[in-house]
Amino acid sequence: MSPTERLYLAAGQPRGGMALRIVVEGDGLPDPDRLRAAVARAAETCPGSRLVRSGPLWVAGGPPPPVVHAPPAAGPFDVSDPHTARLLTDRSGPADRPGCGLLVVPGAGGARTTLVFSASHALMDGHGALTWVREVFRALRGEAARPAADPSTDLGVLHRLAAGPGGRLRRRPAPLPGRRSPLGPAAAAGTLRLERCGCAAPCPAGIPRSPPGSPRPSPTRLGSTRAPWSPWTCAATSRTSPPPPAT
Repeated sequence: MSPTERLYLAAGQPRGGMALRIVVEGDGLPDPDRLRAAVARAAETCPGSRLVRSGPLWVAGGPPPPVVHAPPAAGPFDVSDPHTARLLTDRSGPADRPGCGLLVVPGAGGARTTLVFSASHALMDGHGALTWVREVFRALRGEAARPAADPSTDLGVLHRLAAGPGGRLRRRPAPLPGRRSPLGPAAAAGTLRLERCGCAAPCPAGIPRSPPGSPRPSPTRLGSTRAPWSPWTCAATSRTSPPPPAT
């Protein structure tokens, strides 16, 4: 189980708000028995549609995704309609197990039939869900299956992409800036530390500096009020001296 999958599981609502939906509309109504058989065959060729948790692991030991038939609906399928939203979310809860499913909404009065495929995002991404849906329709058409049984997670794919010779992970080089820093090059070791200017000594603008270890000036106190700090700004590099520490 990859960190990304754990993140989706921690979000809750695996069959509600954290589920992917693929909506397919068409004329006619698939035979219920043929549709269930097609979903069952797709569950064998796409085992990701029937994964269940076994501790920190996914195991393809669950049943085929359920097929639920809703009452006929007049008019087009609209996810913003409250009735449609209840069809998609009423059967889900925050403690549900992640899984996949198919909702069949027959059309009434000449409306088109709608098939809503749902997949928990912890189990599949959008491309994986589309692969599963295509397998269902291949089974309905009587075509040969195209199994998708690779057990790799997204983390495993990233590790393979980053692997070098011998399978060891390569350390990626740090990205270099595309432009020179307006603050100039880094100061060399032993360069004088500047109290009022950020430049390396000698300051091209002639702003005073002090050797390392010199105390910083303390802000002037006027009763309980601090006088405002007036920083020095170097005209050569536009660097501004930091304020002194509070005392």
